Amino acid sequence: MINNYLTNGNNLIIVPNYLKKKIIREINSLDRLISYRIMSLEEFMNNYSFSYDKKAIYYIMKKYTTTVEIALEYIKNLYYIEDKNYNSNKLNELVTLKKELSANNLIVSNSNFLYYLEHANIIVYGYNLDPFYKDIFNKYNYKEVASEYKEKELDVFEFSTIQDEISYICSDIVDKINNGIDINNIKIINSGSEYINSLKRIFECSNIPVDIPNNISLYDLNIGRNIIKLLESDLSFENILFDD
Repeated sequence: MINNYLTNGNNLIIVPNYLKKKIIREINSLDRLISYRIMSLEEFMNNYSFSYDKKAIYYIMKKYTTTVEIALEYIKNLYYIEDKNYNSNKLNELVTLKKELSANNLIVSNSNFLYYLEHANIIVYGYNLDPFYKDIFNKYNYKEVASEYKEKELDVFEFSTIQDEISYICSDIVDKINNGIDINNIKIINSGSEYINSLKRIFECSNIPVDIPNNISLYDLNIGRNIIKLLESDLSFENILFDD
């Protein structure tokens, strides 16, 4: 139990998202007050290395004339880049990119968090850390603890197109409703902005109501990115659509 590793000081618990609620319930059931913060490994890296927003993503998209997805991959790779000279042009290019983003205040380091780590009891729970992360945590007072909880096994499907994927989801939702599951208890998660138009169209054809937030940024939509690209260039809209 995680209780065995908690102290009376500041506790930082690094745990996968699917375990967070279980850990919080376990701590809240204790007969003593515990000071703690809880976050996933990805959230830890955002605080430890740097944080970023859409401006950083757009900067990379514009610099390399690329997509949101690839821009995010660039940012993820920057977590692993140190300020040094590598024997690789690609790695050195990432070093330069990281410096550019920092100089333009597009990525921001969290000095308060680094100070907090120096005085925290860190528990890495439910992760099998690779050497990169071990090198980071070895700088601090940390313990790596195996999880006693088993992650629920999930079925994973692969589709050729977004339309095929959404059509399958519609069929599955209809089956669930016919089996007595309340439609209000059915959620679709982790669907990117590229799904929005197809979701609305296919769900409407299947007579399935769907609630999609309206606060989508123009930068998040493929059509929006194409319009922005058009405004910033002398290309025609046809050129942009078939640019890749």
